[in-house]
Amino acid sequence: LMRPPPPMLLPPIHDVISRFLSSRYVVFCDARSWFYQFSLGEGVRKYFGAHLAGPRGRFVQMSLRVMCMGWSWAPAIAQRAGMVLLPATEGVVWVDIFFVVGPSEQEVRRRWDGFLQRAREVGASLHYDDEGAGSPTLHFTALGLQFDLETGRPR
Repeated sequence: LMRPPPPMLLPPIHDVISRFLSSRYVVFCDARSWFYQFSLGEGVRKYFGAHLAGPRGRFVQMSLRVMCMGWSWAPAIAQRAGMVLLPATEGVVWVDIFFVVGPSEQEVRRRWDGFLQRAREVGASLHYDDEGAGSPTLHFTALGLQFDLETGRPR
């Protein structure tokens, strides 16, 4: 039985931009291979596999053990999981990118520490080696726009 995927629950882009511009500081990072961090249970794996020719012409059932990005439900699941790690009161989740926002550097650091703690508790692997990622900043690029929180406008 095929069903359409659930809604993505992405916040409207104008709300995200407004949230960034009304914040004083932002810390951001992305999840390392986010979709592949979701294990598939035994009962579901049969739907994520294929019969492949094995040695001597025998067919072998190969099944994925983790969620694949190409599955139509994957983005919605990833978004919802991200929203658990980073509640809307503390930031913005855009599928596999996390933006912790706040009115002061101290508050953003407090929220960031809480986010990292929740991520560690569930074993989420994060990536913040990009320039500016992982540190409170006033200048950053997100969703194809450059933001300058000093002026309160996209650059």
